[in-house]
Amino acid sequence: MLCREVGMGTWDCSYAIYLPYKLSNGENKCVAIDKCLLPEMITLWELGIKTAGNCYGHGVAEAYIEVWPEYVEKMKQLGYQVQRNECDPTREDGFIPKTILKYGESKNNGERR
Repeated sequence: MLCREVGMGTWDCSYAIYLPYKLSNGENKCVAIDKCLLPEMITLWELGIKTAGNCYGHGVAEAYIEVWPEYVEKMKQLGYQVQRNECDPTREDGFIPKTILKYGESKNNGERR
C-alpha cells in the first residue's frame, strides 16, 4: 500500500503504539504513527524527545513531526528544519521528517531537507 493511496485521517497506513512516556497527567497514551515514520519516531523518543503528532502527508500534504514546545531547540540542534504552520506562522513545534519515503511519494518526494 502506498501512502498516497491511503486517505488522510483513516490511519490505514499506521500502527497503534503506546508512547514510551506518560503524559503530564500521568496517563499512558496510545497513538497512531504512520508506518513510514515509526523508526524515526522511535529514535526521537530514545533521545528523550516527546512528540505531539505526526503525518507523512499521503502525497497530498507536507509531512511533519510535532514535538512538545520544550523540545523545539533540541530538534533544531539535531538538524531538523521547522515545518511552517500556515494557520499560525509563529509556531515552531512542527518539523520536516528526515525519513526517506519508502511507501510511495509524498509532496516532498521523500527527500531529506
